Amino acid sequence: MAATSTPVSMGLLCLVLLLAVPASGLHCNLLKSQQQRWNRQSMELLKGMKAKVPPECLQKMPEVSFPIEILRIQSPRAATKAILEMLHGFLHLFKEDHLWVAWDATLFLNKLHVQTQRVQRCLEGEKLRLGKSKEEWMHKLQLKKYFRSIENFLKEKGLDRCTQEFMRHEIQADFMYIDQLTERMYIYLF
Repeated sequence: MAATSTPVSMGLLCLVLLLAVPASGLHCNLLKSQQQRWNRQSMELLKGMKAKVPPECLQKMPEVSFPIEILRIQSPRAATKAILEMLHGFLHLFKEDHLWVAWDATLFLNKLHVQTQRVQRCLEGEKLRLGKSKEEWMHKLQLKKYFRSIENFLKEKGLDRCTQEFMRHEIQADFMYIDQLTERMYIYLF
């Protein structure tokens, strides 16, 4: 006797399939809204850390410019990967212990680690399926060069009030760029 499919049995089958979606998949569906919230929180935190900058600091500011080509990214996948690369760049800049103490950035760093892991987890399946395009490699190299120039400036000038303010200002601007890229991020549908 052949089993007949009824609306109830089909509904139960759909429910079972939906419940079988991995938790990470559900987590990735929220990635864009989480990133937008994180961007706002980070910009507010950095804005609250603003100090009065002595005039001599203006002479110490480096010639560091964000690679504007990154903001022209249209592909959701490439935008998500660029965001991840920027989050990794922040983590690399803050790997030095003296930045933590001088800037009291513990809360910021904890949130940065969590958000980096979220974006990375959601991209892991993509990496296996598609690899990297030439354009994505170029974006990655441009961002690495940008963060290396900031790191070189910090090594050269040391950490003082002026360089702390430069870091705060630069990272705040970077979160504005990340916010633009977030608009183009994937909305994961598993």
